[in-house]
Formats: sequence, C-alpha cells, structure tokens
Amino acid sequence: MITKSDNHQGMTRFFMLAGILLLLSIHAESQDVRKTLAMDFGWKFHLGEVEQARETNYDDSDWRDIRLPHDWSIELPFSEDAPAGGGGGYLPGGIGWYRKAFTLSPSDAAGKITIEAGSEGLEGATIEIKTSE
Repeated sequence: MITKSDNHQGMTRFFMLAGILLLLSIHAESQDVRKTLAMDFGWKFHLGEVEQARETNYDDSDWRDIRLPHDWSIELPFSEDAPAGGGGGYLPGGIGWYRKAFTLSPSDAAGKITIEAGSEGLEGATIEIKTSE
C-alpha cells in the first residue's frame, strides 16, 4: 500500500532527478561554443565578368576594396531602358564579383562551419567557397 508520505518522497526524487538532468544538459550545451566572425570587411569587388576569378590564386589586387553591405548597381546611371525596369530601380544590373580570403584556426576548421549571407540582391547569385592548405 502506498501512503501519502511514500508518494511525496517519490515525487521529490523525481523532481530532483529531473533537475539534475536539466543542469547536465545545460552544462553540455554550454560546452558547444559558438563563434561569430565579422565578415563585412576586407572584400574585393570587380564589376563585370572575370572567369579566372574562380581560381583560388587569382590576382585580385587591382580590384576595389569594399566593405559590406555594398550595392554596386546604385553607382551606375539610371535608365528607363534598364532590363529590370522599375522593379530594378531603373538600374542596368549585370555581373559583379566579390572575393574575400580568410584563414580559420585549426580548431575552428575541424568543427562545423556555417556561413550565413543575406541580401535582397543575392537572388540568382552563385556563392563559391574554395579551400586551400
């Protein structure tokens, strides 16, 4: 027969165990360190197509130094004849290249890497990440 006292002790043990498990899970999550690297500086930009720019060792030293966010299309003249019309702000559009080189520490490189990029201008963009040793 279970008495009220036995039931109270059982509930107390349950809540103590649940609390210990919660603390352990919080501690385990705190071991998963997340780093955020600012990637808005140190970019190179070139307006127009450059097929060789896909190569890791391509010399982009004569490209413009820029910082993100950057919208090259607003630097061009407005035109009622622009392909995108009013939806594209009457700007001509085209192809622009952005490049950035960065180095990860061995411990960062061994972990999970997530790159988040956001811009209204990224529709139809190709993003390539090249590695070299």
